Amino acid sequence: MAGLSMVDEFAKCAKLQRRCNHVENILKENMNQRLNQKIKLQMLLIYSFRVLNGALILWLWYMYKDKPVIVFSDDLLWPIQNFLSWPCQHKNAISLLIWLIITRLGISACKKLCVI
Repeated sequence: MAGLSMVDEFAKCAKLQRRCNHVENILKENMNQRLNQKIKLQMLLIYSFRVLNGALILWLWYMYKDKPVIVFSDDLLWPIQNFLSWPCQHKNAISLLIWLIITRLGISACKKLCVI
């Protein structure tokens, strides 16, 4: 297009410009399609991992809800021992459900502080 005179050969220049615009539009459409496919794949992987993680946590809770995660010595958790051992009812213990809640709160607090 640089070799064509705009005044002398306007029709050829306009035709080439339309062809360039058409090719650019096709390239943009292809790029958008690839980007959309990549985003869909990422979302599928993220949410499938979350579903798998949730199913694993539910299975662990179902299998081990009566067993403590940590058992401490006597009266170490005195004021809140019943709350911390709620589903399993062992004295001075932390149940799996409370353990998951505590770790989730700790991880979210660390993310807010930008530590992780």
